[in-house]
Amino acid sequence: MAAVGAAVTLAVRNKERGETAAESIRKAAPGSTVDVLVVDLFNLKSVKAAAATFAAAHPHLHMLINNGGICDVPRKLSAEGQEVHMATNHMGHFALTGLLLPLLEAAPGGGGRIVNVSSIGHRSCTDMQWDDAAAGEGIPAYCRSKAANVLFTNELARRLTAAGSSVVAVTAHPGGTRSSLIANSRPSFTRSVALVLEPLLLQTTRQGAQPLVYAATQADVRPAEYWGPWWVVWGTPAKGTSTALTRNEGNATKLWAKSEEVTGVRFLPWKA
Repeated sequence: MAAVGAAVTLAVRNKERGETAAESIRKAAPGSTVDVLVVDLFNLKSVKAAAATFAAAHPHLHMLINNGGICDVPRKLSAEGQEVHMATNHMGHFALTGLLLPLLEAAPGGGGRIVNVSSIGHRSCTDMQWDDAAAGEGIPAYCRSKAANVLFTNELARRLTAAGSSVVAVTAHPGGTRSSLIANSRPSFTRSVALVLEPLLLQTTRQGAQPLVYAATQADVRPAEYWGPWWVVWGTPAKGTSTALTRNEGNATKLWAKSEEVTGVRFLPWKA
């Protein structure tokens, strides 16, 4: 995107690593504009501060790709009592999206686009555990947070449509990709095996990014669609289908209400 003229802002937790990534993009796309914005999605104060910093410097936003994530990290709770995967992978993105929505609405050319990045892991979630915000840990908690990403997209798209907004919200996933998620997870036998098999079975990060870029840029993408690799784990971008749990309107409405309660960020009130 930087190579075709988009001004890119990398929202990162680690500023040093973010600057390194930004410089690599600048070298690959000479003359491009790439900035770094520090934000810790686990910390809602950090999310709100980052959104304010971005809004102060930018009158509009064309694309918001909610791609921050953690997987199988040690158990801990956020200040709001949320399990770490749900807090980081969903609640932080929910708050950031709501705070930046006015900039997406102001995007020239008919409104912006929001891409919530989920995972094929969402298919393993069979219970959102609504009654216990601190429930779960490890891979099951990760999968639950990835199901939340899809539910969030679906309810967001429904509310945007009801409000007459031209902003489009979709879900995308990278399939099986050699990313840092596994390397940064806590040590285990499963992690060790995955690291050995990763180079043999999984796509490169460039390949994994293709469904995300497609969902963010292409004109044939419609609200609430679910995009990923053609063969689920790998392949060219294609429209797919998420699980019945994530397509359930009642689940989506419930998640939205809980997300507003936890984050204190309220937007797009439902219009019947």
